[in-house]
Amino acid sequence: MEFISEHHDRRLGELETNLGYTFRDRRLLRQAVTHKSFTNENPSLNLRHNEALEFLGDSVLNFTISTRLYELFAGSTEGELSRFRSVLVSGQHLVELARTLDLGGFLLLGRGEQKTGGEAKPNILIDTLEAVIGAIYLDSGIRPARAFVHRIFSGSLRRLKRHGFLLVDYKTQLQEYLADTGRVPPRYVKVSEEGPDHDKVFSMRIEVGGEILGEGRGHSKKEAQQAAARQALEILQGRDGDN
Repeated sequence: MEFISEHHDRRLGELETNLGYTFRDRRLLRQAVTHKSFTNENPSLNLRHNEALEFLGDSVLNFTISTRLYELFAGSTEGELSRFRSVLVSGQHLVELARTLDLGGFLLLGRGEQKTGGEAKPNILIDTLEAVIGAIYLDSGIRPARAFVHRIFSGSLRRLKRHGFLLVDYKTQLQEYLADTGRVPPRYVKVSEEGPDHDKVFSMRIEVGGEILGEGRGHSKKEAQQAAARQALEILQGRDGDN
């Protein structure tokens, strides 16, 4: 425990610099970057893993982003606000933010996860980012947690306010990922088209090599395709253990 405390405390100081936040109780930050695989392999250290913090941080994140979207887009419909939020808190976007903060470089992982590149796995990075948000909330309350979320999402919120469309081109990312991994290009199939002309909802299915990998809905075919492509990309990256 002494080695973990001294060595990891020095590293956590670097992480605090990345986060732009200094913890009053650094044990919360250590917990936020401790994966369950590490605690399972090192029970004698009596460390807590980050699953509970992740649960809390997810709620704080969604509340904070919802509030900010209401402030920025008060004239928007509930459906529009929901779509904006889904883009901002999507797995792919959270992974990008986690990479920017270099969270993977500070994780405590079990040997198995280390061998399989756990520090780069999307699901682990997402969980860690949410756990960090939860840790800041427990350390100092909602205002510092909200300030942190606003800060790391500031660029995305500016782009969203300026353009009002999807922040991430998942169709292009998927196309590139399929090419890089030697797979065939995707095929998009319209499943349904519902609603009046002024408020249509499209449903698109995506197939890769004959396998259905996702289905997305949106108020345009392009939006539905983007949602389907996002789902397919996350499924493939999860299977591949890719970052």
